[in-house]
Amino acid sequence: MVDVSVITNTYNDGQYLSRAIHSVACQTYGNLEHLIVDDGSTDDTQAILGLYDYDHLRIIRKPENEGLARARNTGLEYADGAYVVYLDADDELLPQAIETLVTLIEATEAIAVCPSYFHIWDDGTTGVQSSPNRQLTDGDFENHGMSAIGGFGGTMIEQRALDEIGGFDTQFNHTVDFDLCLRLITHGPMYGTDEILYTYYRGHESQMSSQDHLADRKLFLDRHNSRMSRYYRSNCYYGLALDHGDNGDVPSAKQNLLKAIVAYPARIQYYYYLLAIYLGGYDVARHLHNTIRDRVATG
Repeated sequence: MVDVSVITNTYNDGQYLSRAIHSVACQTYGNLEHLIVDDGSTDDTQAILGLYDYDHLRIIRKPENEGLARARNTGLEYADGAYVVYLDADDELLPQAIETLVTLIEATEAIAVCPSYFHIWDDGTTGVQSSPNRQLTDGDFENHGMSAIGGFGGTMIEQRALDEIGGFDTQFNHTVDFDLCLRLITHGPMYGTDEILYTYYRGHESQMSSQDHLADRKLFLDRHNSRMSRYYRSNCYYGLALDHGDNGDVPSAKQNLLKAIVAYPARIQYYYYLLAIYLGGYDVARHLHNTIRDRVATG
C-alpha cells in the first residue's frame, strides 16, 4: 500500500498535462501513486497519457464529462494512499512537496496541510500566495474564503477524513473546494505552511459557462451564508452583482447589490454603485466601480 495518492483530474487539458505528470515523477518522496482521472476529454489527452508508462501512474478514463466534483470523488474511490493530494492538470508540485507535506501532517496530527503557492500568469508575471504558518481556524475561511490558504491544489488530506465527511459535494463545481474546506475545518485540525510547494499557472482555470459559474456561486452562498462573516459575505454578493451586470442581467445585479448592503451596510461605495445603476444604468455604475478600484490601487 502506498502512503500518498496524488490525484489529477483533467478535462481537455492535454496541452498542459505533461508538467503535472513530470512534477510527480520528480518527487523526492517515493511511496506514492499518481491517479489521473480523464473526465471525458475530447482533445489529445489520451494520446499524451499514452506517452508515459511510469509504474506509479494509474489512468482512469470516464466516457463522459461529469464535472469536477464527481471526477475528484472518482479519484478518491480508486486511491490507495493514507493521504491524498489534489494536483490540477496544468500545475506542478515542487520536487520536495510530498516529502514536506507528509512530515508536516504527521508532526501536527492534522487532517490536512495547505502549502503556499508560486503563481505564474499567462502574461509571464509572477507572485506568491502564502498560507499561514500555523493551525487554521474557522475564521480564516469565514473571513477570507479560499484566499486564506491561497488555493486548494497541493493540499494534503487524510483519506479517512475525506471519507468521513462524504467527499466532494457534487452540487458544486466552481466552489467545490471551498465547500470541502468549510466541512473539513469543523471535522479536525487543518494547518498551513509558509513553505512554497506548489506552482499554480493562472489564466485558464475554468471551463464553466458564465451562467453555470453564477449559479454555482449563488448555491454556495445560499448553503453557507451563515458560515461567512458579514464583510466577506458582502464581498461575495458584490461580486455577483458585477458579474450579473456584465452579463446584461441588471435586475439580478441590483438584487445582489442590495444583499451586499444588507450584509455590510458600512461600505459606502455600494451606495454609490446602486445610485449609479438607478440614475445612469449599469455601464455608468461599472465605470464608477473601476474608477474607485483604480484609485484604491494607486493609493
